Amino acid sequence: MRRTDRTARVCGHWLVQLAVTGLLAWAGLQRSVSAFNLDTINFILQEGEPNSMFGFSVALHREQNKSWFPFL
Repeated sequence: MRRTDRTARVCGHWLVQLAVTGLLAWAGLQRSVSAFNLDTINFILQEGEPNSMFGFSVALHREQNKSWFPFL
């Protein structure tokens, strides 16, 4: 086997592995994004003052003597 044939074969395998890895990563990300679900029945409505950027803050809340951090 000539050196150029071997190099081409190794390069081809590397490209196939890269393509398969990229495809699996893309498929995994698509699945996780499409599985996102919002609870539309048991929700808590929180409002902030206008122009306060309320949705970008992290608030500490107490509910039933338990602390939890919702990311708003």
